[in-house]
Amino acid sequence: MASMAVLVPSSDLGVVILMNGTSTLYETLHKPDTIGLAATALLLGQDPPGTIGLLYPAFAGLAAIVIALIGFGIGRLVRRPIAVASSAGTPATSAEPRWRRAARYAYRGYVDVVVPIAIVLLVPAYFATDWSVMARIDIGQVLLAIAALRVLDGVVRVGRLGIARHRRPKTTAAALAAT
Repeated sequence: MASMAVLVPSSDLGVVILMNGTSTLYETLHKPDTIGLAATALLLGQDPPGTIGLLYPAFAGLAAIVIALIGFGIGRLVRRPIAVASSAGTPATSAEPRWRRAARYAYRGYVDVVVPIAIVLLVPAYFATDWSVMARIDIGQVLLAIAALRVLDGVVRVGRLGIARHRRPKTTAAALAAT
């Protein structure tokens, strides 16, 4: 909960801001204070001090860039040719060390599984609300879009891996005997 009270006795003016819910973001930005001081200044016929008017356009621009980059990456991934896997299960063109492949899979698992799950489970608590509210505001919509795109990226990657493994040449007993 948060509140802000401003009294201006010389003008017989008072402003009270009461918030029945708050979040870490609002506390960090001192939002109740900013709202109370801005309302007081407006009632006194002054320009509001210290507003965070550029926060929302900056957030919208950054969100658009992040979503566009993720979408562009998925588009590139879909258009990239699928490498056919060898009989050992690795792409035929891959000479990548196992540790690097393991690190890549760990990173992809984190980005495409852990991050979306964390967004869905932890974000509402951070903003002290639930998804019925978060889905109606800009930051909630952006975070849901990022989570959905991360999951889509993971699904595309797993699908491509399955296609590559399905296309690999079958090993026959005659081929094994020849080696």
